[in-house]
Parts: sequence; C-alpha cells; structure tokens
Amino acid sequence: MRSGNYASISMAILKIIFFTIGMCNPIVLEACETDMILEKKDIQFLRIQQSSDPSIRLSISGLVFHSSLAVKSIKTHESNGVLQIEICLAPARNGLSGNISYDFNVPETVNKVVLGNEQAIIWTR
Repeated sequence: MRSGNYASISMAILKIIFFTIGMCNPIVLEACETDMILEKKDIQFLRIQQSSDPSIRLSISGLVFHSSLAVKSIKTHESNGVLQIEICLAPARNGLSGNISYDFNVPETVNKVVLGNEQAIIWTR
C-alpha cells in the first residue's frame, strides 16, 4: 500500500472512533469555535465559594466528569448584566488536568453568573 492509502484508512478509523465516542458518551459538549465547552451537569464536586472583601470574589472548583478530557482554558463573556463562563476542554494529555480551579472578581455591572452554553445559573447578586 502507498502512504496515501494509510492516511485515508487512518482518517476513516479516527472518524469511526469519534462517532462511537460521541454516540456513547453521556457528556454533552458543545462547540465554541473549535473548543468543547463543559456544562454544569458534567462537573463532579462542583463548589462555588463567595467572599466579599470589599468586592465580591467567586471561587469555582470541581472535576471534569469524563476522565479522557481536561481543562484547556477558561473564558468569560459579559453581556447585559450576565457573566458567562466557558470551560474549554481538550483531550487529556501531559500538562493538562481535569481539575477546575477559577477565581475572579464579580464586576459591579454583573447580576448573574452562568456556566456553559446551557447558561446554568451558578450565582446571583
């Protein structure tokens, strides 16, 4: 076989694997650009702590429910008094972890903090 045939066979196998994982995986991940976004229901041991000294500060911690995925980055978007947190996932590998740890100050303009594309409410003023 020529190397081109190996590449097309490998790609076909990868597509089958990703399709199978997607069909069997109970975790619902949605795309944001090219990233997978973690939803609240897919976080084990989710903990949200609030401190006020003098501004409101939230600490979010937990663990990605699926062991083959890890936290790649955490992004926030603010609009109309709502701060949306997106935990972007990637396949687990060296240097990435499934642990979630994110601390931030809540801006005065924010009345509600939501998580994921489903916008699950995790905090209100």
